[in-house]
Amino acid sequence: MDYEFRVVVEKVSVASQKVVQRDIVKSYNINQPKSILELGLRHEEQISLLAQVQNSLLAEQSVLIDVGDNACPQCGQKMSKLGFMPSDFHAVFSDHQLQMPQYCCQNPECNWQNTPTCISRFGTDIHPDLAQLQSEEGALPSYREAVSD
Repeated sequence: MDYEFRVVVEKVSVASQKVVQRDIVKSYNINQPKSILELGLRHEEQISLLAQVQNSLLAEQSVLIDVGDNACPQCGQKMSKLGFMPSDFHAVFSDHQLQMPQYCCQNPECNWQNTPTCISRFGTDIHPDLAQLQSEEGALPSYREAVSD
């Protein structure tokens, strides 16, 4: 028998436990490994798989990001949805582009628009785990060692 190995991401309703959305992230043929290189996933493929799973989660989370503007900061009128704004996000092993909801003022004389990004919403577009790793790795070599490389 031939088999396939699938990595699946599911969006599930917490209340009913019904699967709302099911996506196959990646499919792999299951073959007999002829060398150690064919055993499991190579490093690049592992990172790619993690990035695809991360993209699935970020797609669901990014549309839920609340910019907190129910009223226009300029004139106080109600805000309406104006599509989505791309924003960079840097995780530990991968870089992503989120689609963040954008709003504009309904008052035609004002027409104020927000431009949401990870930086404007969270103060940074770098995940704290990545910032910590970069800081720790950057602190290891002395200045002379770092300059001579």
